[in-house]
Amino acid sequence: MDASTVAAIGTAAAYFAAHALDAFSPSPALRAFMADTSPRILVRTANRCGKTRHAAAKLARLMLTHPGRRYRAVAVNYEQSVRIVSRYLAEFLPASALAPGCRYSETNGWSHRLVRLTNGTTCEIRSADQDAVAHAGADLDGVWIDEPPPPAIWLESTKRVMSRRGWVWATMTPVNRPVAWFRAIVEAKGSPWVQHLAELTLANCPWYTAAQVDAWIEEARAAPWAYRQAILGDWEGVSIDRLLTAFSEVHVGTPPVLPPELPLALCVDHGEGVGHQAGIAAFYEPRKLLYVFDEDVNETLSTTAQDARRLLAMLSRNGLRLAHVDRVIGDINSAGKAIHGAPGRKLNDILAEELNQQAGLEPGTVAVERATKGPVLWGTRLVNLACMRRQLWIHPRCTKLIAAMRYWDGSPTTEKYKHLCDALRYLAVPVFDTGGDGPSYVEMVR
Repeated sequence: MDASTVAAIGTAAAYFAAHALDAFSPSPALRAFMADTSPRILVRTANRCGKTRHAAAKLARLMLTHPGRRYRAVAVNYEQSVRIVSRYLAEFLPASALAPGCRYSETNGWSHRLVRLTNGTTCEIRSADQDAVAHAGADLDGVWIDEPPPPAIWLESTKRVMSRRGWVWATMTPVNRPVAWFRAIVEAKGSPWVQHLAELTLANCPWYTAAQVDAWIEEARAAPWAYRQAILGDWEGVSIDRLLTAFSEVHVGTPPVLPPELPLALCVDHGEGVGHQAGIAAFYEPRKLLYVFDEDVNETLSTTAQDARRLLAMLSRNGLRLAHVDRVIGDINSAGKAIHGAPGRKLNDILAEELNQQAGLEPGTVAVERATKGPVLWGTRLVNLACMRRQLWIHPRCTKLIAAMRYWDGSPTTEKYKHLCDALRYLAVPVFDTGGDGPSYVEMVR
């Protein structure tokens, strides 16, 4: 290669480096996003659709054309903030637009985690693995959040744009991430959020070959828990580390055949905090079927009287009364709530009294039996086996239980999902613990 050719290549490379933003060609699926000026925008796409790069290009253009503005970009973690979010901004912001002393390094990101332009515009770089306090303290014109952050950081980010009436963008592929809370915000009645969606197709990703797209789609089929999120950009996925691994969307619905006169059970996991008092209503057939048709979770601190009132309301909205219930199963707890003022008494006994009294039944008509829990993993195994045998069904209205099945992994970070799983387990043990060729766990502890 002669010197003139080398020089021409170098000139061309320098030109495109300085004009990367002008050369950027958006995906057909995201062109509308690039032009959208809505104050709240969600870009929810499959993997590899370039959502992060598109957002970086859009933010870079705003920075170059709006002097004196203050923006923020929030990545998943520090590494992603350096290697992806910051790198894309460095790609689209020409060196001539950077303020003196402002530099990007592939190992450390932007100087002082702040992008500064000669026109006075800045962009802070943050990550969701920082404490919420690191996201406080500034009034901003816009915040871009790449992938769903913890709710506390989300709240801090949205507060930052209030005084300046700024915008918030969220770009995400919610694989292995609980996002029901964010979905509720976006899809609430009257929500200001505008959604832009893109699935993995050759038309949406023209920078790849057809063979590449086909290969990635086939590769994603090996991870069925994430396929619809990774390829279609769906909202709901499941946790790869969850304990109830056999649960899937096929278990959401009603049984194709529901025999008449099935026993009806209420199962309760007692808890003191908000969201910790959880109950389910289910029909069951020993060794064959468990159908959860409704759920109850306390949304405020509650007394046992209030817990009983909610359980009866759950029955009522399904056309049922306490007299229809064949068994009530409760966790093994003493009355420890300060609001009960009954130390030493069993919560099951207090709950039974409240249920009978509020239902107008004679005392002792309905008792709350103590749950035969056994080891947690044993009960979890029974629930998984029921899923594998298509013996477990959950009505779509049980949104909190469905989320718990998707995300509970036994760790403290998923503690809020544990309580409904416990309530389900208390019934699954006596329904499905048949013992095989030997005695069951239920039989062994009796």
